[in-house]
Amino acid sequence: MDLTHPIATVIPSLDGRVLAVLSRTTRPMAGRQIARLLPDASLRGVQLALERLERQGLVLAEPFAHAVMFSANRRHLLWPAIERLVEAAASTPTQLRRLVQHTVQSFDPELAPRLSIALYGSAARQAATPDSDIDVLIVEPAPASARVDDLVAHLAEEVRLATGNDCNVYLTTRERLDEMVRERDPIIASWLEDAEMVTGPDVRPHLEGSPWRA
Repeated sequence: MDLTHPIATVIPSLDGRVLAVLSRTTRPMAGRQIARLLPDASLRGVQLALERLERQGLVLAEPFAHAVMFSANRRHLLWPAIERLVEAAASTPTQLRRLVQHTVQSFDPELAPRLSIALYGSAARQAATPDSDIDVLIVEPAPASARVDDLVAHLAEEVRLATGNDCNVYLTTRERLDEMVRERDPIIASWLEDAEMVTGPDVRPHLEGSPWRA
């Protein structure tokens, strides 16, 4: 799944992203205006997407002065479904966090509150591609138990089924995390930069050396 542009999972190329832009306004827009809102897309690519969408009737084109203005055709039979898809795609980061949280809590309600769980890497930065792993950090108070190992495997499978992306779980203990901070392990800098808490005690202050509460 393309977590940077989730709508492309269902509507490939630029078509879905162009529809998402037009769905957010009722004002007609020129192709150049749309392209400016999609900085990694070329103007020509946006123009081709608009042509395809106009042929399908999803976009209306109206000449205006020296430009053609485009707007979403909200009277199209499929527009309600497209709006729901746009909304679902926009909420994908929140849905991913909820999935991780629910999976952990439902797996073991007693264990879950003791674990610090965070997303990091491209998924946390919302820069993940279909080929990216979804990286999850789990910090437990004491050395790994069989129950936690089972949780790691279960979580990785649930994330893969929900997104299509492999899930890489980095499991460590509070003691080992403190050692990594003292040793200035390079991965600590990565976690400091983009770790996003999902559930449990906040791990981020401890990445800077704050002590854990007993």
